[in-house]
Amino acid sequence: MAFTGKKTLSYKDEHRSGEATYNYSPNVAVQDLTNLFQGLSATLELGHRLEFSLRYQKLALAEELKRTEESARMNPPVEIQAIAPILQQIVADSSVMNVTRARAQRLLDGPSGH
Repeated sequence: MAFTGKKTLSYKDEHRSGEATYNYSPNVAVQDLTNLFQGLSATLELGHRLEFSLRYQKLALAEELKRTEESARMNPPVEIQAIAPILQQIVADSSVMNVTRARAQRLLDGPSGH
C-alpha cells in the first residue's frame, strides 16, 4: 500500500469528542469524508490564490482559472459557492482580460456552463 499522507479526522461536541489518524481506510464512509475535506481544502486554497492574483498579479488569473476549469471537468470542485465571491469579483473587474472573466463566469455557471 502506498503512503498517501497522514490524515486526522476529529469530532467534538458538548458531550463527546473523538479522533482518528490514518494513512488509508477501507471504510467507504471514511474515504468519502476524507475526499470531501480534501476537495474543500483545495477549493479554499484556490480561492486564496485567486484573491492574491486579482490583487497583485492579474495576468496570473488566466492560467489559474484555465487549470481550474480543466480540473473541474474531470473532478468538480466540492463547493464552488465557497469561492463564488472572488469569482464574481473577477467577472465584474473590467481590468481583467475578457477571456479570464469568461472562465470565471463558466465556473460560476457550473457543469451546464461548459
